[in-house]
Amino acid sequence: MDDLLSDLNEAQRRAVTHGEGPLLVVAGPGSGKTRVVSRRVAWLLRQGARPREVFAVTFTNRAAAELRGRVERLAPAAGLWVATFHAACARILRENHAAAGLPAHFTIYDEEDRRRLAGRVLRALEIPSGDLRPPAVVRQVSEWKGKGVGPEEAARDAPGPREKVLARAYARYEEALAEDGAVDFDDLLLRAHRMLEGVPAVLDRYRRTLRWVLVDEYQDTNRLQFLLARALASGGSLCATGDPDQSIYAWRGADVRNILDFEEHYPDATVVRLERNYRSSDPVLAAAGRLIAHNAGRIRKDLVGGGVGGPEVRVELFGDSDAEGEAVASAVEECLAAGLAASEVAVFYRVNARSRAVETALFRRAIPYQVLRAVEFFQRAEVKDLLAWLRVLANPRDGEALVRMLQAPRRGAGAGAADRILGEAARRGIPAREALLLGSAEVGVRGRAGAAVDLAAEAVRGLLGGAGPGVGPLLEDVVRRTGYGDWLREHWPEDHEERWDNVRELLSAGARHDERGEGGRGLQGFLEEAALVSDQDRFESGAPRVSLMTLHTSKGLEFPAVFIVGVEDGVLPHARSTVGTWGPDEAGMEEERRLLFVGMTRAKRRLWLSAAYRSSAWSGTFAGGPSPFLREIGTEGVLWNDRVRPSGGEFLRPDDTPIVADARLRRSGGGGWGRRVPSEEGADSPFSFHPDPVAGDDGAKTTRAKVTVGQRVRHSKFGAGRVRSIENHGGTVRATVEFRVGVKTLDLDFARLEPLGEEP
Repeated sequence: MDDLLSDLNEAQRRAVTHGEGPLLVVAGPGSGKTRVVSRRVAWLLRQGARPREVFAVTFTNRAAAELRGRVERLAPAAGLWVATFHAACARILRENHAAAGLPAHFTIYDEEDRRRLAGRVLRALEIPSGDLRPPAVVRQVSEWKGKGVGPEEAARDAPGPREKVLARAYARYEEALAEDGAVDFDDLLLRAHRMLEGVPAVLDRYRRTLRWVLVDEYQDTNRLQFLLARALASGGSLCATGDPDQSIYAWRGADVRNILDFEEHYPDATVVRLERNYRSSDPVLAAAGRLIAHNAGRIRKDLVGGGVGGPEVRVELFGDSDAEGEAVASAVEECLAAGLAASEVAVFYRVNARSRAVETALFRRAIPYQVLRAVEFFQRAEVKDLLAWLRVLANPRDGEALVRMLQAPRRGAGAGAADRILGEAARRGIPAREALLLGSAEVGVRGRAGAAVDLAAEAVRGLLGGAGPGVGPLLEDVVRRTGYGDWLREHWPEDHEERWDNVRELLSAGARHDERGEGGRGLQGFLEEAALVSDQDRFESGAPRVSLMTLHTSKGLEFPAVFIVGVEDGVLPHARSTVGTWGPDEAGMEEERRLLFVGMTRAKRRLWLSAAYRSSAWSGTFAGGPSPFLREIGTEGVLWNDRVRPSGGEFLRPDDTPIVADARLRRSGGGGWGRRVPSEEGADSPFSFHPDPVAGDDGAKTTRAKVTVGQRVRHSKFGAGRVRSIENHGGTVRATVEFRVGVKTLDLDFARLEPLGEEP
């Protein structure tokens, strides 16, 4: 066992060699968490556990592959189950599809499929697009499913007309999924949990098999993931690893209480804290530690560095985001000149829009970069076109794939033809693919569209006849029979080569899948992999390019040099995350602080934080000033640099010496300006706008209503309501107000809101 334990510190050894009973490993950033998890799995295997008795859950396919690879180098691991929660639930549902009420070859719908399905539902219900859009349906359905709310319950509890319409759409959406033999991303967790809870024999089988359950990034689990882990680890074998200081996914349902309350859920749990950081320099650790200490909802731990010195953390303040972008690009250039590779440098931001200025400046300097928000490979149009053909071959009921397939390549069969085919399938009670194979005359499609339908049907018949085993040959046959390459050349002459390169990469991916074997899962496994891949899974760590990404995407990565731009009030912390319906949202503020903490602790040696007083992160110009988080990192080991000194107001360093001031905004459509200032109520409201004169279109001066978040107000048309949030978009200040008739967003220059007292 020496090779497993000799290079571990005492806390790491305790975690690796823990025996029976629940275990919580509180792992600070850079504390060797992945090493501990992989060594623990290897230690269990060497102690006699069989690979099929061990189940390890991660949050990305990339992390799962890394963990599996590390274990295989340490111990025999054939049959070891390492997967994301969603991939694991997909496997559980496939292995027990009958018990779950699903067809054997069900399809997993991604976000685009869901939006298209929602559009089909709205057309079927004859709901005008002006009343309800597909994205709104998808968001609400996802929220309901995350809470375990079904269509009947949603309809029963609908408070108003809009919610009742959404509940109708939800019911039809679920019916359409069933007709298509499909599940959406939320269904993977929900249906797996319901099936395990409702079919004890299935749950007992997994419990008997899985003796050891390990969950990585436990702080990011949502309610369903918590329940699934608890159900599968019934024997007390759960090992949860994570850090509440790095919980940053509340917006998608993650509940930090799952890890904070671990000892309440498992009273006999052993808790091991990993506090030694092996990644970051002491100045970076000290600044990050001072920041996160302001959070109340955390498990206390003290990050301990290795006495590794490094340059001071830099805080840079700029007049506008363009100047910020130029300075960042110049500093990146200095890093490269000092010997860092481009792959060792990263730029993070809270919102995607803040990458523009940095991208522009890097491009001018011919510095290569990659943006992780770029369209994921499996989401590219040409890739999804060809995957649609595979999906129809794998699942004859997949209506959304059939809709796309008919237009890949486009030969005249549009949404109308697809609706006729799907309608005929529903009328006859047959799968969508069978309705297509009936031919255009049988389904009532005429003319050019009918000819396109018949061409597609002919291609499907040929493909079903067989191109030999394997995904690679099948994809090649799809491209050949459809003439997809010629169609690309004809319809996309300007970027045909780039699109064709993506097609070739898809063919290679299919061939690689065939070589790996994937346990004999073939086409179904390939489609599942495509549906469940994430943006971080596509990250090329060794690519000779500077990496640009959101702070959320940076989780789990590390770089010698990190630049975090846009550390501004209203951006980080984000206004929508820190203002609740009735006032300031402390939980949201703590999550935003954790998000910055995560970004800071990705840095090994160099860390740069910057803010701009004016930026184009939204339409127009936004000015919020430096984030309050900058004051919280303190001054020790931090170099503050004020690039601008605008007039008015004052921003103080943590030692209370002035550094920069500002808050004036120049409106693009008028001559007025507003100032963001502390409210007269102090900490009761993060936003308050003084009633500064504003120039209207006629040049006359009007007075902006002075309102604060959480305040009751009256509107001449909508009546009484309460202010939920206030945002500044290019000098246009808008309030979101909850009235009895619904939620309205109003321009404060024209809304004439009347402040009201509290109800008696």
